[in-house]
Amino acid sequence: MKKHSVLFRLAAVLLALVCLVPSALAEQTETQQETQYVITDGPSANSELAFGSVCILNGCRTIDGYVPLGGSDRRLDSAQAAIAFERSTGTLVYAYNPDIKVAPGGLTKLVTALLAIEYCEPDEIVTVSSRNLRSVGGYRNIYLKEGEQLTVSDLIYSLIMQGANDSAIALAEHIAGNQAAFVSMMNGRVRQMGCTSTNFANVHGLNNADNYTTARDMARIMLEATRNEEFRNLISETSYVIPATNTSEERSFESENYLVDSRHIQKFYDARVTGGMQAADSSIGASLVCTAEYRNMDMIFVVMGCTRQMYDNGWQVKVYGNFEEAQSLINFVFNTFKSNRVLYNGQALKQFSVSGGESNVVVEPHLDLDSVLPADVQMDKLIMEYKDKGLTAPISKGDLVATVEVWYRNTCLHEAELYAMGDVRAASNSGLKVLGGADRSDSESRISRYALIICLVILVCVGGYLGVNSYLRARRRAQIRRRRAKQGRRNP
Repeated sequence: MKKHSVLFRLAAVLLALVCLVPSALAEQTETQQETQYVITDGPSANSELAFGSVCILNGCRTIDGYVPLGGSDRRLDSAQAAIAFERSTGTLVYAYNPDIKVAPGGLTKLVTALLAIEYCEPDEIVTVSSRNLRSVGGYRNIYLKEGEQLTVSDLIYSLIMQGANDSAIALAEHIAGNQAAFVSMMNGRVRQMGCTSTNFANVHGLNNADNYTTARDMARIMLEATRNEEFRNLISETSYVIPATNTSEERSFESENYLVDSRHIQKFYDARVTGGMQAADSSIGASLVCTAEYRNMDMIFVVMGCTRQMYDNGWQVKVYGNFEEAQSLINFVFNTFKSNRVLYNGQALKQFSVSGGESNVVVEPHLDLDSVLPADVQMDKLIMEYKDKGLTAPISKGDLVATVEVWYRNTCLHEAELYAMGDVRAASNSGLKVLGGADRSDSESRISRYALIICLVILVCVGGYLGVNSYLRARRRAQIRRRRAKQGRRNP
């Protein structure tokens, strides 16, 4: 009986295993269908954002980036706001209070100069009117005289290098007829640049509650203005001479941007700085914007509202504020970061499964993408997050099939569209059979029939074995009874 019990148990186990095969195969097929196009190679919290916006709203791409590569922690001693932006890659490297409103002060003259360059010829003659002289404020002037005639170049160089308020007014009235009209032109021009948090109330930047901007907008203004070659030459010049005019002797002056001119204060000079402008006012602090190049990086730096400290005599500067802060920011960026290529045009990046296709599809970007990265980072530390919506054959070479986001830690560096590197034909065109929904049902039905047949075969084998075994045991018992009967007759 023990043998029979073991055999029955073995048969039951075999039957259970065979019956479970179809359902297991069906579950596996369903799972494969559900997960075929789920790709999780990176931090995926941005599926709701449109392509092209992830690297801005969750990254450092463009001047509008929300997550600067180098963070937003305070790094400078007294600056109210600061920005470091790399132009060639469009990387926001660092930003501190980039969107708080601050007074631009004399940096207002950058927009005044840009409009003069855009609307006038350099050698165009400007005649100073008495209105210019009556409305001049502040102490920064080159003391223009009524009826004096100068060129536009003379006025814009004195405007940027000396911060001359009277030059700003002379240019404004020459171009627009009056200062109010020119201020309207200034505000319209910066709106074209995308500056939504900037308003100018005058042409020279003398303190006014309605004169405000942000570090981000000042970087945006420099980004646009430095596309103009004449403007770039203007902010990089270290000295200028206005020849004698009809009313005045020759005037000469030198740049007050000590980052580009070492003749007066050598400790601030930096050969990497290619141009800029500084401004300071006791009521609003000291600010500075500049451009600099190093290690394939083309930077714009902005520091605003820095504290300027004076000696007790009241006229000698103890701490400039804007130069020290700019110097610190420049060193931080150039010592910590470098420009790297993160994607190459034609680079094979990844294979994607193709439903109904005879093969997978390999994808590539169609452009080179560079980004600023920490100087010591290895490229294998970048995370590639791929996205597609499910690919179905046929696919032609050059078809847009997916996108990729390139991440470094919590910052999205870039997004790119990915294209098929070759054709993928439908599997039916190659003689291969691809199972659709109905085909899978038929296949599962066949599997069930095979399982039933196996069960029947096992049952027949077990039943046959048990039957033969019972017959042999019964025959053996009969032989034993006959043998005992014969022995009994011999021994009455």
